[in-house]
Amino acid sequence: MSILGSLVKKTVDLPKEYLEVHKLALDAMTETQELLETLGQMRDERDALKEEVKALEAKADRQKELVRAEGVYFRLAAGSNGLEQAPYCQACWENDGKLFRISLSPNRGFLCPECYRLKRGAPFPADLVGRMWQAAVGTLVQAATGQ
Repeated sequence: MSILGSLVKKTVDLPKEYLEVHKLALDAMTETQELLETLGQMRDERDALKEEVKALEAKADRQKELVRAEGVYFRLAAGSNGLEQAPYCQACWENDGKLFRISLSPNRGFLCPECYRLKRGAPFPADLVGRMWQAAVGTLVQAATGQ
């Protein structure tokens, strides 16, 4: 084949090669866009998981401050060796991870202001909170001494 014929053939084949290269470039751009979207979704999921881990760590730290006794929780008093004398709702802590002080409701029991759950009983004796607190202290002492 002559040089001129060879140049004409190459010139005719160029658009075919260009179209192949163009198609490959479009495929690469589409795949890159999909990868970027996936990366964004993964970042969002990572951020959500980080927040969940923070919340679980905070709950675990707070759990270390709590002592369960007589169906309620008491919190270790800050800066002392004792416990706060006000009880916290067991249901709210165990179900929602939130601490709400429960109060003595006359002739009804202890009432949580958040979930309205009632720790029922016959009219509670006046020293019930004290006895519950003493039970919590006993639990704390047992934990500390390993008994």
